[in-house]
Amino acid sequence: MGGRGCLTGLTLRHFYGAVEKRSHSGGHNPPCFNDIQDEIFHMIGPANPAYITLDDLIRCGKGDAIVNILTDINGFWTHENREMFATDYPDEAEL
Repeated sequence: MGGRGCLTGLTLRHFYGAVEKRSHSGGHNPPCFNDIQDEIFHMIGPANPAYITLDDLIRCGKGDAIVNILTDINGFWTHENREMFATDYPDEAEL
């Protein structure tokens, strides 16, 4: 966005704004943007802490999750509720 070849906090805010607005219109209370931004930067661990590059997204292996969080309301809520879907069942390797 903006022809810079990277995602900054401002870019993330732009995309999250649509998800946030849709969440509010659906009667949900989404997390504040700063929390989402911190989580995304932590998930990616970019080479430069000020922005995220395509190389960062590829290297972290979570680019698809990041795109879903920022562009798809269902992807966002699936990510936000991922711990609720986790089970206490043992791994197959433990059986």
